[in-house]
Amino acid sequence: EPLKKGEFNHPKVAVCVHVGPFEKVGETYAKLMAFIDENGWKPAGPALEKYLDNPQTTAPEKLRTEIVMPVEQK
Repeated sequence: EPLKKGEFNHPKVAVCVHVGPFEKVGETYAKLMAFIDENGWKPAGPALEKYLDNPQTTAPEKLRTEIVMPVEQK
């Protein structure tokens, strides 16, 4: 506790990589959501973030965050 094991079983996802400080990841989410909507999809569950770099050894402007959003057709 408080962590629980879960599964991320979504057959379709939209994926993008945010490059920059964590505080600006919302800008990338907005672009991803626009892309999803413009292509006939909608979110189908919570997003998953994967932090690809160590913030203690990587400059904020070079940090990479992979965003995985489950989607389904509208």
